[in-house]
Amino acid sequence: MLFSVFSLECVSDKLCVQSSDVCDGQNSNYLNCNKCNTGYNVVNSECKECLPQSRCTQSLTECSSENENYLKCLTCDIGLFPEPSSGICGACGKNNPHCITYDVSCVVDTADLACNDCDNESELINGVCGKLNQFC
Repeated sequence: MLFSVFSLECVSDKLCVQSSDVCDGQNSNYLNCNKCNTGYNVVNSECKECLPQSRCTQSLTECSSENENYLKCLTCDIGLFPEPSSGICGACGKNNPHCITYDVSCVVDTADLACNDCDNESELINGVCGKLNQFC
């Protein structure tokens, strides 16, 4: 049996699915956690609930790998796009060299801002400028 510095028996946190055999000993009588239930992440060896991101319009139940406090985002506010691996909302970029004016929204399933107007060498299809006849 393991005991904390407060002489309390160390136990596994009910939110923890994989504990170490080391007791935290600082603020609790819980064993250090290595992996938590869905919707929770390990922060300082304890399970903490992951919360929706403020700029997210639709969250997943899985926590982000890069930001331990937040749920992964499936869809973000206008002009933002969820980074595929982390699910953190980031700004869409101006990455279309043939675009003259950009929209405030992103092109569906990309991290690029949609285009409203293309140069003379391109045509606009679904917010993307492509070379003339490229989409035929």
